[in-house]
Amino acid sequence: MLLLSLGMYAALFFLMEAAELLWAERFGGKLLQWTSPAFCVGIPASVLGTAYVLTVRNPLNYTGFYPGILMSALLAVQCLLQGQPDLFVLYVFVFIPFQGMSLWNWKHGRSGDEDGLRPSFLGRRMQLLTLAAVVLVVVADYALNTLLLSPAEHIGDWGYNLTVKLLGAVMIAFSLAANFWLIYKKNDAWVGWIVYCVAGLAMFTRLGNVFSMLLFLVMLAVNTTAFLAWLKQSKN
Repeated sequence: MLLLSLGMYAALFFLMEAAELLWAERFGGKLLQWTSPAFCVGIPASVLGTAYVLTVRNPLNYTGFYPGILMSALLAVQCLLQGQPDLFVLYVFVFIPFQGMSLWNWKHGRSGDEDGLRPSFLGRRMQLLTLAAVVLVVVADYALNTLLLSPAEHIGDWGYNLTVKLLGAVMIAFSLAANFWLIYKKNDAWVGWIVYCVAGLAMFTRLGNVFSMLLFLVMLAVNTTAFLAWLKQSKN
């Protein structure tokens, strides 16, 4: 899966290098920012992240969490380089522990129970509780960005970058839910990842970041195939 991921991104970068010639000529911009340390750190993170998802498409294969943990560590470094300490804390103290718990649970949890290894959906009550938690995180993240993390001249301005802040909050909330429910092999985790990808695609479209838009399109396709693969093996 790692080799497949490398091949996918090699093809993507080849196409983008070719497209950049036309892009630079017409618009004077650059798609690939090789001089940016954060951009360069994000490349192996993207490759590892795709290999992680491609591997855990098989709910019996826990080895995908090894590249998943490395991906989260690299993304934490990228967040520091981009001046996002809040996301650094999220990756180091939430996402990496969640992925470690997933690795342990998939490897050791109910290993003698074949039916227990199959994915399933949450019950309706737990789905509603998860949705309520997601809404609370979205509200909290939007407030945090508005009151503490906005540029000094915009602190307290609830309308500043409204769309971007809301989409970013949706991404954080659904990725938290997805990471948590992946521990217990719930299909709802992939629904969360798909929403995360759609929100990311919308946000980077709003920001005009073509490179990130393409990355999120790849992630959306990969996560959707994983969701469909799990559905075929689900208990309910």
